[in-house]
Amino acid sequence: MAWKSMEWVRDDSARHDLFNLCALPAIVIMDYLYLFASPNPTLGQAFFVYTISYMVLDIVLLLALPNANKSPGGIIAHHLLILAFAPVAYAHEQLHYPAMMCFTVELNTLSLIARRRAPSGSALHAVCSAVFITSWFGIRCVLFPYMVTVFYRIYAAEAKRVSSWLNILALPVVLMTLIVIM
Repeated sequence: MAWKSMEWVRDDSARHDLFNLCALPAIVIMDYLYLFASPNPTLGQAFFVYTISYMVLDIVLLLALPNANKSPGGIIAHHLLILAFAPVAYAHEQLHYPAMMCFTVELNTLSLIARRRAPSGSALHAVCSAVFITSWFGIRCVLFPYMVTVFYRIYAAEAKRVSSWLNILALPVVLMTLIVIM
């Protein structure tokens, strides 16, 4: 009965949004818990497995519902960058916290989708708009460019340690740079 009352869940875009509104809160909660309450390996592992699963499922959903988004190719490309980045970050302890800082962007994604689905003019719409605008500027315009420098410093330290500029920690620098310019 509740499904029928949700008229907006009848098109591909709405189905994709519903998937994200259900899946993204767990990523946001685990990320912020890791950063501000408990940076422990168990939580980090749960976050890694859940986030990789989410990215893969979202790619499958976007391929299955090609009209779900105006630019599915951009989202898929972004997810593929994250799928390349996440295992490197997970495997190198010095990247754990910086990588989790980058995943704070999922609050921005969640607020964008929630704003799109909230009734226009409602308090929920206003709150989602405020969170979206604040997080978009703070994370995408300030934090992300700064994180390129953080990843570069980690990479440079590793290059010095192994006496080679060719090492796997160059990948987060390149991928984060691509994410900033996308």
